[in-house]
Amino acid sequence: MNFEHFMPSEGASSRRLESWQRFQEAERAAKSFVGNWLWVEIIRVDVAGNAIWHDDGRIEVPSTNSDSLFHEVFHSVLHHAPFKRIAEQAACTFYCECLCNAFEYFMEAKLIPGGGSWMRRMESWERCGFQSIIEAKSGDRAWDFKYGLATHTFILASGFDIDRFRKIFLAMNA
Repeated sequence: MNFEHFMPSEGASSRRLESWQRFQEAERAAKSFVGNWLWVEIIRVDVAGNAIWHDDGRIEVPSTNSDSLFHEVFHSVLHHAPFKRIAEQAACTFYCECLCNAFEYFMEAKLIPGGGSWMRRMESWERCGFQSIIEAKSGDRAWDFKYGLATHTFILASGFDIDRFRKIFLAMNA
């Protein structure tokens, strides 16, 4: 994708250039997770109300949270991955979202000085026991339990290491 197709509504802002640089790093990292299946080429990133990945390669991110871009980028890896087909058959696609969340964690840790909000949330859970996590007062206990806990489990299983996460992901898709 060319820069002209990346958040064009942001003009020549420093935020756009910074997000572009982070996007390029995240896209390179994400491609290293692709096994013997197709990567969905990202053709455009726009600023919109919600973070959404489209299967034609378009991504929308809210202007106030471009860090969700990392999550959406990983959908390009996952879309044709064998694990996604299995998760769809088992009606457990939320695990796909959790894998995208875990990738977002690793990209925030790598690309954002001091980490992003997702990374800080996951690391705060590292110091908690299981009971504390499911009793967290985040405002959305169901989300914490369903998505947050599963995401945290992927991150813990990887030892907070992106290379180990990649190995786990590729093994899940073997």
